[in-house]
Amino acid sequence: MKKFFYIIICLSISLQPVYAWGKLGHRVVAKVAENHLTAEAKQLVSIILKGKSLPQISTWMDDIKSDPNKELKRFRTWHYIDEGKQNKKGDLLVGLDFATNILTKRDSFNEQEQFEALAILVHLMGDLHQPLHVGNGLDWGANKCYVNWYSKYRRTSLHKVWDNYLPSSTGLSYSEFAEFIDHVDKDDENRILRGTTRDWMNESRKLHAEIYPESLDGKWHSYCGIPKSQPVPTLSYKYVYRNTPIIEKQMLQAGIRLAGLLNKIASVKS
Repeated sequence: MKKFFYIIICLSISLQPVYAWGKLGHRVVAKVAENHLTAEAKQLVSIILKGKSLPQISTWMDDIKSDPNKELKRFRTWHYIDEGKQNKKGDLLVGLDFATNILTKRDSFNEQEQFEALAILVHLMGDLHQPLHVGNGLDWGANKCYVNWYSKYRRTSLHKVWDNYLPSSTGLSYSEFAEFIDHVDKDDENRILRGTTRDWMNESRKLHAEIYPESLDGKWHSYCGIPKSQPVPTLSYKYVYRNTPIIEKQMLQAGIRLAGLLNKIASVKS
């Protein structure tokens, strides 16, 4: 009987909607960014958001996936980018350029357009630093790579592990998480800010070598693209221990880089 209820609980968890970094991760990135805004950037954000905070609007791009408005559906492909593949509907870098352009030339756009651009920028900077949203072009960002999360009764995708399970395993709220990781000096901050969005994309993709677990048979990614019933790696404490520092670093860098972009945008007279 206990086993039956355990299975039901695990299934209910696995059926919950999963988004990039989850709500927790996106709010962490947004909160870190708030900590590094200039006075000018804080004022611009306040004007656009009418008093709302960056964490409050950080999940807007995920929230609108359920909106029947067809105009909003064009943003769906902007959450990710695949190596060697060009998406005609746009991708992560297209979305970031789109949002940056509107905010830089904000006087030419209305309040709603500015709000959407800011919400897009906040969200996609988080997505850019989730390594599996910068895909290898083979496995849908590891959505087709199956693993067990602590137990054979909790089968999921590696993508979901990185979106939700790993960030949530800390047990921290988003504000606690941000406070926990946001300790950098000026030299570290300047180092993090170097480069372009394309450089940061490549940086995220290089992490694939560390975060894809070893397969049971020793063959490269043999747990990807197989029937869900096949044996797959089980990820638990060791995996969490090894990869939590990566998540913390990626979220910290995403927040600081988001702030850097907003500071630069605010300094430009549109």
